[in-house]
Amino acid sequence: MAGTVIPKDKMSSKERVAAFLSGKPMDRIPVAPLLLNHPARVLGVPIKKTNTDGQLLGKAHVAAYRKYGQDFITILTCTANISEAMGAKLIFPDDDVAMLGEPGMRSLAEVDDLRPADPYKDGRLPLYLEATELAVREVGNEVFVITLPAGPFTVASQLRGVDSFMLELLKDPERIHKLLDVCTQSIINFIDAIVKVGGVPCLAEPCASGSLISKKIFQEFDVPCLKRIVERVHGYGLPALMHICGKSMPVIEPWLSTGPDLISVDWPCDIGWFADNYGDRCAVLGNVVPSETIYQGTPAKVQDEARRCIEKGARVRKGFILGSGCEVPVNSPPENIQALVDAARIYGQDWPRTSPH
Repeated sequence: MAGTVIPKDKMSSKERVAAFLSGKPMDRIPVAPLLLNHPARVLGVPIKKTNTDGQLLGKAHVAAYRKYGQDFITILTCTANISEAMGAKLIFPDDDVAMLGEPGMRSLAEVDDLRPADPYKDGRLPLYLEATELAVREVGNEVFVITLPAGPFTVASQLRGVDSFMLELLKDPERIHKLLDVCTQSIINFIDAIVKVGGVPCLAEPCASGSLISKKIFQEFDVPCLKRIVERVHGYGLPALMHICGKSMPVIEPWLSTGPDLISVDWPCDIGWFADNYGDRCAVLGNVVPSETIYQGTPAKVQDEARRCIEKGARVRKGFILGSGCEVPVNSPPENIQALVDAARIYGQDWPRTSPH
């Protein structure tokens, strides 16, 4: 905001996040708005180009990082990345985000012939790896490059169509478990490839939101899959990061039971509520409202809401990272995104926190 002195960073983004993860002192709290398709605006190219060209996708994210100075690069174009590699069809508008066109399976019986995705050959997974590798090469000494596979429930929902999948959870649970098993292996294959090119995986699991499923369904069907993924990530010595869109509060107990080190929560989840009830179990990232605040608001409104999030986040004993509740809308004003990043510099000094481990 005009007239506000923005303190200078004393650490690189990578140094800051490494200190956060190890419980060491930081110059300020980390900040990570979920910039997914907005980087195309920074690079000045249509979204379809970054959605279909790995080099451009990587360059766009590097450009966004250099512009805003956030503490994570977050590479994802839409949550159908794994399902597309397994047969789902996407629609790519010229200058808007990709959309799911057709599910990948006509019937659940096709699960008997379904095979895990190959991240080096199938769909646009090679594009994601190319973008990740480029970003790591360009700025990986300064910032962690996060690449986001979709989660098991999300992949399976997109392969069958959300309505069909939700009905089949009850009607044919045995085949649903088999479908989720193949989806989980596809995700693990992609995670292995992300790590190989120097990226850090973070799971995006919107279809496991409490807006869509119950705590019981999450526990029975998604928890075993997520535990396998967390174990794989931990096997690389990396923190397990996850994001759930919408209402995560109804499923928070089974979600945390899978062992994540950091969860990213959407705006319906109050950071103060999380701090008081689960702040000693897991670090949390969030959660300035993307649409009403970052997209439609002013820099002053963004910083006011960010300040309130930071004040509540101070009570999260395992650690807090300031961020957006979900994806920052594509056409958000750059000054609002910068205001969110700068809020961590203004209000996030002398941070009272403990190690997330």
